[in-house]
Amino acid sequence: MAKKAKSEKPRQELLKIEKKIFRQNQETIDESVLVSDKDFKKYLANYKRAVRNFTRRSTVEAIHRDISKSRIVLVGDYHTLDQSQRSFVRVLRNYFRDQNKKVIVALEAIQARHQRYLNQFMFDGIKENVFIEKIGFKEHWFFDLWENHLVIFDFLKFHQIQVYGIEAPGYENKSLLERDEYMAEQIVDLADKNPDKKIFVLVGDLHLSPQHLPKQIHKFAKKKELKLPIVTLYQNSAEIYWKLSEKELVDHTLIVKVADKSYCRMHTPPIIVQQSYLNWLYHEEGIFDWVDAKASFLNLVERISHVIGLKLPEDYETVEVYTCGDLGFMKLLSKEKTFSKKDLKFIRRQIENSESYFLPGPRIAYIANVSIHHAAEEASHYLKSLHSGLEFPRPHKDAFYANVLHEAIGFFGSKLINSKRKCARYKDFISQKKYLERSGLAAKRHLEYETADLFIKHTKLLKTKQLLHTNKIVNLTSELFLALSHALGYDLGDGLYYGFMDGKINKEFIRDLFTNPFAEEGKPGEIYLQLIKLLKGVKRPPKL
Repeated sequence: MAKKAKSEKPRQELLKIEKKIFRQNQETIDESVLVSDKDFKKYLANYKRAVRNFTRRSTVEAIHRDISKSRIVLVGDYHTLDQSQRSFVRVLRNYFRDQNKKVIVALEAIQARHQRYLNQFMFDGIKENVFIEKIGFKEHWFFDLWENHLVIFDFLKFHQIQVYGIEAPGYENKSLLERDEYMAEQIVDLADKNPDKKIFVLVGDLHLSPQHLPKQIHKFAKKKELKLPIVTLYQNSAEIYWKLSEKELVDHTLIVKVADKSYCRMHTPPIIVQQSYLNWLYHEEGIFDWVDAKASFLNLVERISHVIGLKLPEDYETVEVYTCGDLGFMKLLSKEKTFSKKDLKFIRRQIENSESYFLPGPRIAYIANVSIHHAAEEASHYLKSLHSGLEFPRPHKDAFYANVLHEAIGFFGSKLINSKRKCARYKDFISQKKYLERSGLAAKRHLEYETADLFIKHTKLLKTKQLLHTNKIVNLTSELFLALSHALGYDLGDGLYYGFMDGKINKEFIRDLFTNPFAEEGKPGEIYLQLIKLLKGVKRPPKL
């Protein structure tokens, strides 16, 4: 008798799916890239060798120690991925938190010849649109995603940090090595003129190979007789990601060391990185949209159902999917007979707040900012509605905790697609509350403040295995009801993902969450408390 094959762990199943999608995406990307640089293949090979392996898992503290001993911090960028630019800001913020503030920033995205316009934008108050026009950002920066860089400039302006453009003029016609040489000369010149400051450089990840920009920096530093030790921070190596996944370490690894004073930050899975490029490739003016939103949405539904072993009904493709700025949806919305007054009120609120949602009755998904996070979340909501049916009137307490569970299921599903997705946790809400109180913004941003306050109180209440009292829930405004259940649900869904990956929650339990309508009175709260108990002790990685 043949032996029964062992069932694969969730991580192994996800890994197979991710690798297949990665290969398909890479074929599309390779076909789209037209490179005139005759040495590009060699250049790319140098980079791949540099981020092929890692020596050990590492920490933010280890990076800090090496930064403290260095003059130049090279931070890798993937230009179409907004998490790259946000990650750069986190690197700066983490340094500011523990060190002095003597830093300057150098950006590949701005050409050195536009420095006077950059100074005017940073310190003399010229408007953003004027600055963009003066530097010809959309014409001269190949990846014309200005919005991705706003988070950087907002941070630099707030802290009054001097920033320099280091890209070569006419870089489009230069080889990558020629650009390395030009940028290196700019960086060394900045170091020479600012001997008491560290230089944080944001530049495409490919430039970070030891044979590329670092080699050129050392060359020019030697000419000026300068010692400029470098820390290199790569990001999101696909090869390292696969190795970590195979060892089931990827969920709890944010940083790995690849060489002396060289690290790789693992903040985004490879297929999410690729998707950012594909979104940019197929659309103009930086509007992140999908050519076929429905096909992409159904693909996510299929992937999530496959991982948790949930069979799809024959009519699962019967769904309408709309995205932000979709005129078809706006026309549909104008036909008020299609929706109830309650639906219309909810829809308009979600649109105004740039929130995605799924309406189970008419089977309509609306993806507010066309991020894969939002789409995967709504795909999970759709999957649940297919198996547990439509929502129905419930007592206030049941309605609240049912919504918490729905939000948890949505966030859990989105984590199956992007394991690095983050949400606010208990400590974040404590920090948020303190910030709003100290800054005097608590009254002005009362919904944020009250959500944080109630999240903290709810967490403390759980220690005694109690839930919010019905009277408390009845007195919540509709906005606070949604905001608090959203926050609690995301936090629960985050824990649920790690519990699933660590084997504390099995597939059968997950499938029950997707198929159970929680119909009996008191059931939603009961399931919520059961999950909290099951997830006790589950380790969630720190946020990078």
